[in-house]
Amino acid sequence: MAAKSSKAYSRRGRRPPGAQQPKVSAVDAGIRLLARRPYGGAELGRRLVRLGYEEDAVKAALTTFIGLGYVDDATFADLHVARRAGKRGPRALAAELTARGVDRELVRTAVSRFDADAQIRMAATLVRREVGANLPASYQELLAKHGGRLLRRGYSQSVALAACRAVWTDAEDSSPGA
Repeated sequence: MAAKSSKAYSRRGRRPPGAQQPKVSAVDAGIRLLARRPYGGAELGRRLVRLGYEEDAVKAALTTFIGLGYVDDATFADLHVARRAGKRGPRALAAELTARGVDRELVRTAVSRFDADAQIRMAATLVRREVGANLPASYQELLAKHGGRLLRRGYSQSVALAACRAVWTDAEDSSPGA
């Protein structure tokens, strides 16, 4: 039973009280983490501390990674926005990056590159994907159902309205009776 409980701790990334220090250095552990996916500096630091590394070792490792160019919060923010922009609006992306410890000014800069026209195109694509061939009977129904979803995904009200309008007008233009 004791072996099972220590295995559960390692799965969750926590160490049981009185556990030994990690056997590899914080730099080696950081490189292993960075090999899987990009991290922001604060997020990588928190992860290493959770793995049981001392604050001083983590700070030294982060300084090394920043010096080598392995960790760059601005690049991380830009990559995150580029990767997630198809599913999330700027407000949700900003919240995700802030939660990961990226500086608010860097977040603002990364999200500002996601211009309004691109937001409308991506939001309209999301609505088209959700609607499929089952377009609601009226524009108000479309707006009520899918506009709210866009708002919850972090798009502004004006973008949600424009995206729903674009889907509705495209559907009217391509209808057989038009």
